[in-house]
Amino acid sequence: MISAENVSVAFDGKIVVEAVSLELHCCRITAIVGPSGCGKSSFLSALNRLTDLMPGSSIGGRIHVDGVDILSGKEPPVGLRQRVGMIFQRPNPFPLSIERNIQLALREHGERNRAKLAEATEKSLRRVGLWDEVKDRLGESAMRLSGGQQQRLCIARALALEPQALLFDEPTSALDPLSARVIEDLIQELGHQLAIAIVTHDLSQAKRLADDLTVICYRDGRGVMVACGPATDVFRDPGDSDAALYLGER
Repeated sequence: MISAENVSVAFDGKIVVEAVSLELHCCRITAIVGPSGCGKSSFLSALNRLTDLMPGSSIGGRIHVDGVDILSGKEPPVGLRQRVGMIFQRPNPFPLSIERNIQLALREHGERNRAKLAEATEKSLRRVGLWDEVKDRLGESAMRLSGGQQQRLCIARALALEPQALLFDEPTSALDPLSARVIEDLIQELGHQLAIAIVTHDLSQAKRLADDLTVICYRDGRGVMVACGPATDVFRDPGDSDAALYLGER
């Protein structure tokens, strides 16, 4: 689904992460781990060109999404982000109603039929297990939901656009343990349907969720991929001293 070849991300000419190559496959979950500040989130943001919104950013290498080179300018970023959704560390619902949070994205992409909007709203909320909890208060502000519910709403908002891949940037770090486990279960379920990448500092979470594992560590002041492969193999024998030290210490 997504192929990254020697991808580097720089800000104002300073490289923060360099030479990352990996593939995200449909129906598999790839966890990206490494020390804080080594460029994991910057790399993740490059996969749907959210880095374009960051001043002074530049991307090197090649990124193909479903065979299309997204750095060539052939596909508008808006269309790309419809196919490759992003979920952030802290829930970021719009300060609108629950219903409008789902439907705003659909309207932005041209859907105006009320019946189809209502159908897509119910479908996406059901996919994240939120429908029965909010179906009688769709007109209420999304800001009144709990943190875990807000994060599920953000996932539902992305799912409403029928993406092919979802990128998760530490999606449970701001949640209580119970809410975090609900999100983990949801990611695991979505991993049977989509290509999933998740940046996490929780190695136990990576072990529970990941089919594939990528380790990024510091070298010469920048993040470099030092291990990549099936998660069980990398955890057992990462084949790199820095990766072994990080995985062992954590």
